[in-house]
Amino acid sequence: PQNIVSLLRPVLDTGEELDVLKVDIDSYDCPVLEMILPEVKAKIVLVEANPSIPPPYQWAMLHSPELWTFFNSFHSPEEVPIRGCSLAYEVQLLRRYGYDLVAFGGHDAVFTHESVRSAFLPYDVPMDEFDCYNEAFIAANGIPISRTADGSSS
Repeated sequence: PQNIVSLLRPVLDTGEELDVLKVDIDSYDCPVLEMILPEVKAKIVLVEANPSIPPPYQWAMLHSPELWTFFNSFHSPEEVPIRGCSLAYEVQLLRRYGYDLVAFGGHDAVFTHESVRSAFLPYDVPMDEFDCYNEAFIAANGIPISRTADGSSS
């Protein structure tokens, strides 16, 4: 993660705000994002979140020189037992830079900068991370929302 800003320097030197920034590297996504956010302002940030870690748990895989040796011991990335970072970790990290959670789809979280918040009205931004996580979990497992406690029509 330490060299990400130098890799992005040609884009950063333009001084322009990015429309979209996406971080999805199946490993230490949040440490990379922590290096980028002080240097880059984007209207929308998409970042992969580990769906196996529910809110309120905050967890992030940190960088280690041995990480690639560990990853290479698996046949495919899906076999790696835990990677990335939790939705709750991302929410607290991105809030520090003025970003609101607007959606979570099971593996990807979408954040918008407060400067474009009005574009997402009439939605109640920022979205609640617990609600987003629960709705994504329910949808991913094929459970009709009407069969959940919040989806009752009583």
